[in-house]
Amino acid sequence: MTIPAASQQLAKLRAAGVVAARRVGRRQLYRVDDPHIVSVVEGMFSESGPR
Repeated sequence: MTIPAASQQLAKLRAAGVVAARRVGRRQLYRVDDPHIVSVVEGMFSESGPR
């Protein structure tokens, strides 16, 4: 994915309230801001751990 394409997708996710962003110097840092998505991702990682 190109940087402009990723930027457009992140802007859409931000507008939808899925991610939040903050600026640090010249960089924009994003984090998931939807607790439901965080739960799903955590569940995926807990199920795929070592056995």
